[in-house]
Amino acid sequence: MYVPDNGTSITAELSASHHAAVSALKSMGANVRELRIDRFKKSFDIWSQLLGAAGGTPFRELIGKDGPIPLAREFAKTLVGRSKHTLPALSLAFLEGFSFLVPDDPTPMRELANELKAELEREIGANGVMLFPTFSRPAPRHNYGMLVPFHAAYTAIFNVLEMPSTAVPLGLSATKGVPLSSAFTAKTT
Repeated sequence: MYVPDNGTSITAELSASHHAAVSALKSMGANVRELRIDRFKKSFDIWSQLLGAAGGTPFRELIGKDGPIPLAREFAKTLVGRSKHTLPALSLAFLEGFSFLVPDDPTPMRELANELKAELEREIGANGVMLFPTFSRPAPRHNYGMLVPFHAAYTAIFNVLEMPSTAVPLGLSATKGVPLSSAFTAKTT
């Protein structure tokens, strides 16, 4: 199954690499069908709300050696290249502090996530895989994804759906020389 996007458009070059992969799979005898999944348009909302409602040990504590990391100090260390943590990791730890932005009742998003997962498993079938973009464009520069967080929903959604997924290289960008890739996802049960 090939799903061309999640509602956030992908670059023409990335789309062409996906179509080339689909053609290659077809030439080897695979039965490939293109499908649009409307629920993917809510990927970022599902991911962010369910991540915020997940509970458990805060990320800030998980990445700390002896308890929560001191965020202000770690952000300052990133300015001089001395932090042991990446800027995206620190930003996620920071955003966890804004739990008031998460709806009190994540049930609607959890239901939407369950519906999306059920639809994907039904469409993928017992022995199928899904070809899906990993991002909206060729591999971005470090930290660029933080400027366009909605685009990261291409892969983040599979984390909260608890579905196996792997990035597969599809070649290099002719214009930037960076990797083009796709996510292959399979049914979980």
